[in-house]
This record gives sequence, C-alpha cells and structure tokens, in this order.
Amino acid sequence: MAPEVIVALISAFGGLIAATVATLPAWFMYVRQKQQHELFLSLETADREERSSTFARYKRSFLVLLAIVAVLVLLTASAIIAYGQIVASRFDAQRTAAAQWPVLIKEARRHNRAFIVPHVTMLVTLARPAVGEKQKLIARTVYSIEPLRDIDERESVFIETYSFNPAAAQSRWFGSNREYPFFLSGGAPYEVHFQGTAARPTTVVTGVNAIVNPKTLGDTLPRMVTLPADAEIISYTNPAGAAGDYIGELLLVVDSSDFTIEPLPRLAIRWNGSDKITLTDEFFGAPLTTARGQRSVSARWQNIQPGETLAVVVRAKS
Repeated sequence: MAPEVIVALISAFGGLIAATVATLPAWFMYVRQKQQHELFLSLETADREERSSTFARYKRSFLVLLAIVAVLVLLTASAIIAYGQIVASRFDAQRTAAAQWPVLIKEARRHNRAFIVPHVTMLVTLARPAVGEKQKLIARTVYSIEPLRDIDERESVFIETYSFNPAAAQSRWFGSNREYPFFLSGGAPYEVHFQGTAARPTTVVTGVNAIVNPKTLGDTLPRMVTLPADAEIISYTNPAGAAGDYIGELLLVVDSSDFTIEPLPRLAIRWNGSDKITLTDEFFGAPLTTARGQRSVSARWQNIQPGETLAVVVRAKS
C-alpha cells in the first residue's frame, strides 16, 4: 500500500475519533435524559404523558443528529481516502519514472529542466516529388513528455528544430500544440507550448515537410563510417545545451510508398557529438519480397543525452 494512502487512512481514523469525542457530551446528555425519563415513568405523576412525548422528541432529534454526524464522518473519511489515492497515484507515477529513468531524472533536475522525455517516435516517409531527382521527406515526431513540475502553457520550455539543406526547401507542418512564431522560414527553431502537470504524462506531435537531396541527408554526422554511394542517412539530433532533451528511448522509423527501402548492416548510428560513435543493427521486420509501402526500417536507442545524434542509414531504390 502506498504511504500516501496509509496517511489518508490514519487521517480518516483520526477524524472518526474526533467525531466520537465531539459527540460524547450529547451521549452523556442522552443517557441522563433517559434515566430521568425512566424515573418519571416509575412515578405516578400528572404530567407523565407530556414528559414521555417530550423525551420521544428529544430521542428522535438525538438520533437524527447522530445519523447526520455519522454520514458526515463517512463522507469526510471517503474524501480523505480518495484524495490520498489520487496523491498516491501521482507519486507512484513519479516513483515509477524515477525507477525507470533514474539517470535521466537525476541529470534533468541537476540542469533545472522542467521535464524528461521517456519516449520519442520519429516517423519519416520518403516520397518521389512531381519533378526532379530530389525526394520529398515527411517527418512526424511524437514526444511522450513527463513533467517534473507543473508547466504553464505560456512558458518557453520546448524548442523544436528541423533543418535540411537547403533550409528553404522545407515547409512548416503544425502539430498538436500551439507553436510560435507562426511565420517561420527555413530551419529556424520555434517554440512548442503545452500545459503540464507534475508526474502526469502528456504528448506533443511536431513535424515538417521538405524537399531534400538524398546525398546531403545526414551532413551533420562525422565521416567516421564508410557508407555506400547510394546510402541515405535519416537522423535525429538532440541539441546540446539547454535546448536538448533527456530522452528515455527514441524510435526512428523510415518508410516509403514510392521507393523500396532496404536496411544496411550495422548502420544504426549513435554519435555523442564529439569523438564517440556506436554502430548497431537496424530492424527490418519484412521479408525482402515485401511490396513497396509495406516495409520499414527502424532502430531504437535508450538514455539519450543532449548533444547526441541518432541515425539510420538506408538504401532507397526506385
């Protein structure tokens, strides 16, 4: 049982004791009135019936008052326990997040961040434009955000950037939340505003539509890896410094209905932004005979710090 619920039960029990103590004088008065009534009943007096009627009214009033007190005590105890359960659920969410992403939460709090991002899913679709040899790239990124404190929608705590070469070839896609500024050209960063409550997850979706040159995708990555001439790099860059996020897991998925997407061995790339690069296998769940539009290449990484870049290298065949 959560400690918050235990505290609520103790508080409810304390309220019950307080209500009992508060009604003790009424109990004593009732017992005294009852004894006097029984004494008068044993005597032959002229006002015997009147006294009986008076005691009956008194008894009825006392029982009604006792019932009201009992109902109020039960309602108060129920409210305390319910509130304790609500508080416990919020703290349980914090404890669960802390147990699942201890390093992220520790680092985020050390750098005074308002939230961590337990999960990011970036979906990238490659399409053939109407003319030319370039490709149309459609990216949608889904952020699962875990606020570490209450966040007002007016605060500027989430900065998003999509940058391709040339920057003028990308167009804005407005997502699930208010974005500022409305009018933005190229790959300039912009703010995404959301309302956040501590320990209560929320979701933000952003995106971009761009016309890209496959040969220039992934230009920000270091040339530490020899790639095939027809390779295309789809990357997610977590900015360094205050604009970067503390991410629990990132899933990057690439697909296309116009091209045949093929994976390349050990070319899921993780670069720390300076001198370390790690290569792992990509995930390709479909058989090679699967038709276009029914296959994807993906990779996932855990515990991502600001300044890191994640990428998958694929081959897109016409």
